[in-house]
Amino acid sequence: RAPPAGAAVAPQKSSPAGPPPEDALAALCRAMPALREIHYFGRDLSEERVRATLAAAPHLARQLTVLRCAGGCELSPETLAALSGFKALERLDISNCVSCGFCDDQGYDSDGRDGSTKPKTYDAALEAVVKAAPQLAQLDFGYGDESMTRYFWDYCVSEKCVNKLQRAYPRLELTMSDGNDPIPQPFCGGDAEQEQAMFEAITVLASDEDEGIRANAAKALRGDDDDDDDMDGDD
Repeated sequence: RAPPAGAAVAPQKSSPAGPPPEDALAALCRAMPALREIHYFGRDLSEERVRATLAAAPHLARQLTVLRCAGGCELSPETLAALSGFKALERLDISNCVSCGFCDDQGYDSDGRDGSTKPKTYDAALEAVVKAAPQLAQLDFGYGDESMTRYFWDYCVSEKCVNKLQRAYPRLELTMSDGNDPIPQPFCGGDAEQEQAMFEAITVLASDEDEGIRANAAKALRGDDDDDDDMDGDD
C-alpha cells in the first residue's frame, strides 16, 4: 500500500551487524586446553590466523611443542615471524612452506661476490622464531630436490643466517628433506630412555592376572633367550 501523498517515508531498519565469525582454527584451539601438537594441512596459513589463534588460545604460547605445516601450505615471512609466539616449540616442520614467491627478485645477486651470504627475505623471521623457542631441537625446511634447494638458498634463506643459528644454538638440528617423519621420536632420551620404559612396562606385566603373561614377563626380566633355549634343545 502506497503512503499518502506528501507523507514522509520512514527508512527501513537494517538488522545490526554482528561480530565477524571467529576463525575456525582459533576456536578449535581455544576449546582444547591440553593441546600440545598442531599438524596443519590445507590452505595457506596467514599471519592474521596465527595471531588470532594465539589471542584465542594463549596457553599455546607456553605448551605447544610440535607445529607441522604441510599439504602445500605456504608461509609468508610475516607469518613465519608470527610463529615466534609459540615459545615452547621443540619441533617446527615447515617443509616446502618457505616460498620464493614472497621474495624480492633482487634478493639474489648472481654477479656479487657476497651473493650467498647477503641477507635474504626469511632471515629475520627465522632468527626470531629460533630465538623465541629455547627448547627448539629440530627445524625442518624440506626442499630435498636439487632445483628447489637452489631457489631456497638463492632467494629465501641465506647461508650466513643458517651458519649463525648453528653456532648460537648447537642443539638445534636443521634438516632439508622431503621425507621427514612428522612425529617426534617417542623417546627423546634415546636408547637409554627407551630401555628404561620397556623395563618398567615389563615389570608391570610381571604382576598381571594372566599366568602366561606373568611367565613371559619374568622370563624377559631374567634375560632368557628363546633362541638359545631352542639351540640347546637341538643339541
